[in-house]
Amino acid sequence: MTSEGKTLWPMYRARKHEIILARWSPDYVDPHSNADAFAHNPDNRMEAKLTGVLAWRNAWADPAINDLTVRARNELDLDKREQLYLELQGKMQTVVRSPSCFSRMSRTRGVRTCRASCPDRISIWCSIET
Repeated sequence: MTSEGKTLWPMYRARKHEIILARWSPDYVDPHSNADAFAHNPDNRMEAKLTGVLAWRNAWADPAINDLTVRARNELDLDKREQLYLELQGKMQTVVRSPSCFSRMSRTRGVRTCRASCPDRISIWCSIET
């Protein structure tokens, strides 16, 4: 089902979706921005109503990954923190069943080109006249 934002987002926040394809970008320049969104779900119960937590919206939680996310966030030593986020990224790529795609976009003479790459090495290219 395709939907515009005013109907899509309330359905997504209420966990009444089967699948969603949406655009995402980090809220701030730090690995925890994405880790907190995609890896951390402190309470997966419906009653928790953590509608601002993407992992909760998708009913996905992993206690070990939750713990690793919190440890990485709290680490003050930058080298250790980097290693924890690299470990978290590796675990997410092997544990999570839904693909997280990353896209790169560029504009050339009114044509926007984008490429999405998923963990299973599928790439999608598209050109959109603007």
